[in-house]
Amino acid sequence: MELPPSTFKADEEKINVERTQKAPQCMLDMPAPDAQRQSLTPEQTQCAKSQLINKNFVSLDYPKNIKFRVDPRIPSQGIGLVSFIPSKNARPDQDGCFGVLKLRGNFPTVEEADNWSENLIRNYDSFAEIDLVYVGKDFPLMVDNTIYTPTTREIDVRKKVDEVTKSHLKAKQEEERKEMKEIQERQQKLMNPTNAEEKEQALDDLDYYIQLKVKKANADMVIDEADKKKEEARVVSEKTSKELEELDAKFPEYQNEYMERYQNALAAVGADATKNPLINYMRNQLDKK
Repeated sequence: MELPPSTFKADEEKINVERTQKAPQCMLDMPAPDAQRQSLTPEQTQCAKSQLINKNFVSLDYPKNIKFRVDPRIPSQGIGLVSFIPSKNARPDQDGCFGVLKLRGNFPTVEEADNWSENLIRNYDSFAEIDLVYVGKDFPLMVDNTIYTPTTREIDVRKKVDEVTKSHLKAKQEEERKEMKEIQERQQKLMNPTNAEEKEQALDDLDYYIQLKVKKANADMVIDEADKKKEEARVVSEKTSKELEELDAKFPEYQNEYMERYQNALAAVGADATKNPLINYMRNQLDKK
């Protein structure tokens, strides 16, 4: 069985440890394939094409079924890219499935896309509706697409897509802010020198003991990280001090000029030198000379 391409998020690839072989209900609700399906007659094909693509008719004067679950392969079209952003009020089924999406192929012209749609409907699938869309452009998934007439489709589609995209982005940003706030609150709690909150929330003495163990471990970790950074900074300070001594010997005038030039550079970009904590350390270096 050929597996689908991996899904990437940015430059990070994660293995799904919760993968299941159980198909979601929306896939189980799909019609069973019928390998004995007969091709539609020209009359049935025309009727099916009008019904599935243009939706001009209400009655179904043709058998509504599919021959195979997989469409015929199109040369040089083995992998497709599909992005789906659910609408704000969209609700998945009990398995988390919104529905079934199938990429039927990409074509250079509307005529070729229309011909392939007719081929699918006539010979393979008279069950699913087929929409002709622009590759690379957003397209809202609607229950009924007939509201997008040729004269208003571009404007209405863009408006709907913008609403969905902005809503999704806003919700995602809010979720990230909430997660960051929770992390910061937990960090502040772990760094609180008093243990009153832990003692109040503890279910029993053992629970309180565990919380204190976690709190101490976090404090020890912070100390270790600070010690490592302190050692790294000490090495940098020693190396730069040696190089500064060499430059002082070659260019003694630099000691009287560097502070003024540095402050002028800060002023040039609108920075307040009095609020720069580095200034005091640089002045201390000058005083030590």
